[in-house]
This record gives sequence, structure tokens and C-alpha cells, in this order.
Amino acid sequence: MEFVHSLWKDGRILDAIDKRLGNSYVVEEAELVLKMGMLCSQAVPNYGQACRNLLDRGPEPYLYIL
Repeated sequence: MEFVHSLWKDGRILDAIDKRLGNSYVVEEAELVLKMGMLCSQAVPNYGQACRNLLDRGPEPYLYIL
């Protein structure tokens, strides 16, 4: 998690993608999933509810925070 977080801070979060995937993914979707995973795995109590809401409603209302 610290590794991915450091990549995100450096603007290189896509470097966390498994190289075995090659180019068989949608860049925007991969970036969104990585960022959502980072936010949902934080040890902040309020993030848990936000992530449950995200999974219930889909990412669109929350895209502005990513």
C-alpha cells in the first residue's frame, strides 16, 4: 500500500499495474480502480462508509475527489 501511495503522490500510479497485463486495460479505469482501492483501504473510519456508498452507487458522484 505504501508503494502504491508513493507512486500516486509522484503522479505515477499506473506504474503499480502488473506488467503481465501488457496494454490490455483501459488506462482511465485502471487509474480509477487503483485510487479507489487506496482510498477504501485507509484506516480512517469515515472512509469505510464512503467506500460502501461508492460501491452501491458507482464511481460517478465521487470522481471529483480522485
